[in-house]
Amino acid sequence: MTESKKASAKKQIEFAVRYQPEAGTPDAVLLEYIRDSRIIPSREMVFQALRAFWLPFAYRASGEVSSEEELQLALEAVYALDKHADYICAYFGLERPGFVDKSPRPTARGSNGKVIERKNVAVSTPAPATVPDVEELEEEEYDPADSFPDDD
Repeated sequence: MTESKKASAKKQIEFAVRYQPEAGTPDAVLLEYIRDSRIIPSREMVFQALRAFWLPFAYRASGEVSSEEELQLALEAVYALDKHADYICAYFGLERPGFVDKSPRPTARGSNGKVIERKNVAVSTPAPATVPDVEELEEEEYDPADSFPDDD
């Protein structure tokens, strides 16, 4: 590897989880569903959920972003969770429960008092209008590297 390539190589972190739940338990059913999904790659399913639940907390704990960026990440997480709730309701033919406020999406104010509006970022979870049957999907090559945007 040349010196310029070494300098441009990005540092990676190691994170591994090995979990073998007992067959038939809710965790086993969930993990089999994720593992066997032909609609969304399993790694992307896991990371969409992790990002929506924990990314704003992770950035706050890291101290790597401004308070405005933290608020933006929090708004994106709320948006992704809300869209996934809509998807669950549509998929199972449910109405949103009465306690859910369907008023305009949450907003936040930055340190300057200006309203921060939600922007499209990778944390949002796209929900298809209809769920295709697995048989209707075309077979295509899957490269796990394509699931995550480059951080160039």
